[in-house]
Amino acid sequence: GIKSVRIDLIPLSGQSDPPPSVRVLAPTTQSSESVDFPGSGLWNVDVRVSDAIGNVSDAATKVIGIDTDPPAKPNLELVEWYGPERPTIRWHPPASSISPITSGVCDYELRVGHGSWATTGNQRAHILDESTGDGSHYVAVRAVSCGGLSGASDEDYIAYDGSSPQISAGSIGEGWKTDGDAGLLTAQDQESGIESISYSVDSGPEQT
Repeated sequence: GIKSVRIDLIPLSGQSDPPPSVRVLAPTTQSSESVDFPGSGLWNVDVRVSDAIGNVSDAATKVIGIDTDPPAKPNLELVEWYGPERPTIRWHPPASSISPITSGVCDYELRVGHGSWATTGNQRAHILDESTGDGSHYVAVRAVSCGGLSGASDEDYIAYDGSSPQISAGSIGEGWKTDGDAGLLTAQDQESGIESISYSVDSGPEQT
């Protein structure tokens, strides 16, 4: 029967080498043992089993990666206003995304407004969905490690204006006028605002 189980954890990514774990068991024909890893990183796990008369098995070896450290937050790259084309939300990877004792970043998750987190794969850009209308919208992005841990999110607001300004000509009336300033032109834009108004009279030169 099984007398003892020896478990050696050998670090493969720069961690300190922990002492081996030796577990002496009551005589048994079958044993299932758990392994306590001292920290994040890649570990070579060697397991040897001794029986009651001193026979020792060959080592059963596995390489196991442990990641307990969520990735740092990425950095959103937004401008003040987007339009008229659908805006592309972009971000930079976390500064500490490469580490010898973590699994690295394998995915990003994006949240717009009150929606759910949506995966973007390993892409660091996302075109704003057609269902998102004009106005200011909350945006958050976070990195997900290859071990499945979600990190902190970078948050900001994106402002989108895909609608043209509304223009109206005031009542000019019929007949001759003695005042050259006889017309009234107004415009309004509820999102990014009016930058300029241009007009022409009888296909003449454009005036601002």
